Amino acid sequence: MDTKNERKEKERTKRTETGKFFYDLSKTSFSITFLGSLPPLFGVGGSNASFSLWYFATGIILSVIFFIIGFKILNK
Repeated sequence: MDTKNERKEKERTKRTETGKFFYDLSKTSFSITFLGSLPPLFGVGGSNASFSLWYFATGIILSVIFFIIGFKILNK
């Protein structure tokens, strides 16, 4: 049977791992959108630069959302 301290430790570990997961999602989405939006800005590839800017902005917003979720989970 779990003691109260063991349950608290499991909950803390679960919260920490979930927060780290959202931080990693934030880093990954930023990296992918940043690297994916660079080639059209320099004229490489078939898409236009305005689409690339919208793609980059969406990635930044998504990264911030994931960061905030991770921050709130870790500071709960």
